[in-house]
Amino acid sequence: MECIINDLPIYYEEYGEGKPVLCLHRFTEDHRMMKGCLEPFFAGTKGYRRIYLDMPGMGKTPAIDWIKNADIMLDILKKFVAEAIGDEEFLLIAASYGVYVSLGMVYVGGMNISGMFLFNPCTVADSKKRRLPEGAKIFKEDCLEEFIDGEGVENSNYFFEDAVVQTRETWIRFKTDILPAYQLADYDFCENYRKNGYSFTFDSGPAILKTNHNNYGTTG
Repeated sequence: MECIINDLPIYYEEYGEGKPVLCLHRFTEDHRMMKGCLEPFFAGTKGYRRIYLDMPGMGKTPAIDWIKNADIMLDILKKFVAEAIGDEEFLLIAASYGVYVSLGMVYVGGMNISGMFLFNPCTVADSKKRRLPEGAKIFKEDCLEEFIDGEGVENSNYFFEDAVVQTRETWIRFKTDILPAYQLADYDFCENYRKNGYSFTFDSGPAILKTNHNNYGTTG
């Protein structure tokens, strides 16, 4: 499906009926990352309309030269909500940079967000100001390189750089839900955006703490 915002066609997919659930993916990935994570949890559950979109320059949503920064990205998402969801109450589920944009949505207001679930959250856009533990590999299955090499999949090295648990099962998920987005992303746009416009021009801070609502849940 497509939703046209100005001259930008935003690609998205919907599943189920009921209360809208807007799902926002990580930077340079696309809707498949969130769909692969969440759809198994919604299997057999009624009453939720899941909306998975591709943010500009990622997945099947193109980059357009007027998208310069996070403020504009936020405005695009607000307009998408107005078109695809309208005035209905909706839930937000987001990961990484999707979390950062979600906090901006809460901060600026004007949308009927009734709850949030945030994982792998990016709350500080400037990577130099983040305080994170060193990356670690928890488990790696024996002979995995040989198995993956035998499949002949281009850019499989991304899996070994990113995955914390490295097994055949997690490789298959990565190959299905993550790698295709890496191959579609507009890297010229993404690199320029990350360098020049990744942060809001305002400080959203822990936006969920600055509201009067107490129904937002977060997790790391």
